[in-house]
Amino acid sequence: MYQRAGSSFLHCTLLVAILALGLDVPRVSAEQPIGAITQGGLVGTKWEKIRKGMKPGPYHWTLVFGFPVENSEDIPSGGLATFGLFESGEIALINHAEYTPTLSSISLSRDLYPAKQIFDKTDLPRFLMTCAWPQEEGQPPASMIYAFAERDDANFKVEDKGGYLFLTARWSQVPMKRVQSKFSAQDYCGEISNTNKSSAPLWLPATKY
Repeated sequence: MYQRAGSSFLHCTLLVAILALGLDVPRVSAEQPIGAITQGGLVGTKWEKIRKGMKPGPYHWTLVFGFPVENSEDIPSGGLATFGLFESGEIALINHAEYTPTLSSISLSRDLYPAKQIFDKTDLPRFLMTCAWPQEEGQPPASMIYAFAERDDANFKVEDKGGYLFLTARWSQVPMKRVQSKFSAQDYCGEISNTNKSSAPLWLPATKY
């Protein structure tokens, strides 16, 4: 669908980060795993002058999600989706992977084509909800795993590089109890995990300029 998924070196990196925070490392179960994490990043360039025949490039969005497991036999496959809550109160689908072979460490990315060519902070999601559902291929979802992140406004940057503006933004992990209720008006995760479709619109659906 909208994703490019990869799960190579991220598993070890996520485990090291989680252990460094002093979190327990439980087995995967139907209950919410301790230590599920999600982080997001966005980079892009606005050219001040576009030469003839030159087109602006897309912005690049990346999401990292993971949770710890004790050994490789505990790693489930399944699906994953990320939703964003904007300052306006709107909720949009940011990215979606119908099926991935491992949910312990996932990287999803999208190319984004914003009409304005440069974002203000308020154009971006304030909060992210990432949900993953362990699922054997062809079987209904077995459970749901959640992780949440907030836009890191202190590190939002638009830098003048001389001829172009370079934007960087990121979203950092926050506790579930702080954010989960903000997405509670509808079961977006249950909906997309069972139907592979969402009533939340896809954020910036264009695929090219």
